Amino acid sequence: MGLSVLLPGAGQFVSGSRWQGIAWFLGIATLVLLFAWSLATPSLPGFLPSIVFGFLAIAAWLIMLRGAYKPIPQLKTGRWILTAIGTVVFVGVMGQTARSIARPFKVPTSAMSPTFQGDTRDPQDPRRVEKTGDHIFVAMSAYWFGNPKRGDIVVFQTEGIAGMPPSQRGQYYVKRVVGLPEDRVSVEGDRLCINGKPLEEPAVFKRLDCPPLLMQQNLLADGKVFQVPQDSYFVMGDNRANSYDSRFWGEVPAKNIIGRASKVCWPPERAGNIE
Repeated sequence: MGLSVLLPGAGQFVSGSRWQGIAWFLGIATLVLLFAWSLATPSLPGFLPSIVFGFLAIAAWLIMLRGAYKPIPQLKTGRWILTAIGTVVFVGVMGQTARSIARPFKVPTSAMSPTFQGDTRDPQDPRRVEKTGDHIFVAMSAYWFGNPKRGDIVVFQTEGIAGMPPSQRGQYYVKRVVGLPEDRVSVEGDRLCINGKPLEEPAVFKRLDCPPLLMQQNLLADGKVFQVPQDSYFVMGDNRANSYDSRFWGEVPAKNIIGRASKVCWPPERAGNIE
């Protein structure tokens, strides 16, 4: 039984029920991966599917453990070593695979407000956090077979972005994709424009204005036009008046983007899919 705690089906396998052990292994591994996938995909609403897959995985694991409580033949030292190696490999591979499908992140600032809420700090002591920001799941597999689309909320690494100051490198940012490769991005009045036309699709952009920022380093100030290079993206926060984004440090190379934000998981009153 102890073998099956970490390696599903191991108890059945070594006790002689090999096909049963393999079936338990594949079944529980599949449920774990479905749980991770349900956290990453926008196709399934809310967290009910994730709860169902998680419950099924735990229930299957408990039933499997009950069936694994049986005497097993004496194993040679070599087979015990192989079993131990298999257990370590399984735990490592499943953990890494689940992490490569869905990964949690915390939103620390208000740059993506109102879509995400950042930390609320004590006005008397800005170092003190009164309420932590949203916790989100990011679909790490979102761009395995495709590219980011306009309107996607992406998480990316700042390391290697040419215009990023050294103090901000080595971090993760979350922003919304505005400009695609070779787009011409500009601001007219308070409207964000792509290739000279106001950006209205997807519909979320109709609700997001772009107030002028009176700062010299603003790449879109005074009617300037920014040409997005190939294999790169122009990103902005939804809180356009208070977001440190591509207007200040330029494009994000495609290789820096690690995934698409899929769901808010905390706090409970804000939990659900991300628009």
